[in-house]
Amino acid sequence: MRQIFFSILLILGMNIAEAQDGSYIFVNQKISNPHLKDQSSITGDYARIAKLQDSIYEQINSFPRKFPTPVRPMPGNSFYYEIYYHEGEPEQQKGLLVFKYGRSDYSTVPIEESLDNLLSISLVDEEEDVYVQEIIKRSDLDAGYFFRKSRGTCFIVMHAKGGKTGNLTFMLDIRLPDAEKKAFVRDFINQTAFL
Repeated sequence: MRQIFFSILLILGMNIAEAQDGSYIFVNQKISNPHLKDQSSITGDYARIAKLQDSIYEQINSFPRKFPTPVRPMPGNSFYYEIYYHEGEPEQQKGLLVFKYGRSDYSTVPIEESLDNLLSISLVDEEEDVYVQEIIKRSDLDAGYFFRKSRGTCFIVMHAKGGKTGNLTFMLDIRLPDAEKKAFVRDFINQTAFL
């Protein structure tokens, strides 16, 4: 329950920080990733988003929510996708990816600092060793992610480099064992490119 509360708090914080500079633009024109297919976009389909959130919650916790997620409009600056691990295979897992794109140039901000800022929100009353975290650096982007061991939500931050600008903040909810989640998130990061 506490993890859900802090996830909501983090999303609200991302909304406030980005809304202040009005830096939202259409993400599909600024990033490329084969996991983000047009037909997988559920942005604006509020009932589908709520149903998927409830389904993932039940998978992770082995029991349904006491009260279903309310069907309500989401902030206009959020992008929602169904995302799949082992798509089309019998062991396919469906997840929900929520992300924001910012035009601000974070190329001079160390990815470690951005990741630590997000992690500090989640660490309320918990030790850092209950989290899996990793930094990935490439010539065109820096990225970092973390998630609480044996839980569903993973937070990912990316900064463009190499003459491109932009930053991404993701929240991925998917039910996977820790090792598979790490592999999936690494693959997701490695297939992301700023345009």
